[in-house]
Amino acid sequence: MARTHVVLPVVAGLTLLAGCGAAPATSARLEAAAAPAVPARPVSLTVAEVPGLGDVLTTEDGRTLYLFTQDSTAPSATTCLDECAQKWPPLMATGGIRVTGAEQRLVGTLIRPEGGTQVTVGGWPLYTFAQDTTPGQAEGQGVLGTWFAVTPEGEKAGVPAPVEFGRRTSPASVRRSPTGRGARCTSSPRTAPTRRGPPATASARRPGLHSWRPAR
Repeated sequence: MARTHVVLPVVAGLTLLAGCGAAPATSARLEAAAAPAVPARPVSLTVAEVPGLGDVLTTEDGRTLYLFTQDSTAPSATTCLDECAQKWPPLMATGGIRVTGAEQRLVGTLIRPEGGTQVTVGGWPLYTFAQDTTPGQAEGQGVLGTWFAVTPEGEKAGVPAPVEFGRRTSPASVRRSPTGRGARCTSSPRTAPTRRGPPATASARRPGLHSWRPAR
């Protein structure tokens, strides 16, 4: 009988410990199941005019979007990580992407090394700039010669157009070479120089015209 009294408390204690150990695990599973999932929120891209830069892409709240020339476009890849990504927050997407003022076909996404989906335009990963605090600011333009606002075409904003033949050439002054080997610049035709001499008389200027005298 003594042995019976010894065994029963041990069994009861084991049962109690098992129950205590199971409760936290069950509670954790219930909390995880009850935690709401991150809602998918569409990202909106729009176009705004920034003084000195023209039309550039912005977020829906007017934040200027930038590209980083150290990234790559084919395939799209980002090199702005860690501290860089704190100064230049990537434009992330958890849902669809709405585009206004630009072509939808230029918009894409990439998976960042640390996880998450970043929006791209023209292959370029998009970023905002932490020092832009109000809509329409573009303090990041030209920083280190590698950061530029993005045009609706997915190109660098504020960059001068290419110069032809070392100077800007109007389309009217560029003609195709007769040999078909390229374009050549032409200028207005030269006029033949005029010869200067004594002033011509009325009769010399107009043949057959005689001088007129009043009748007496």
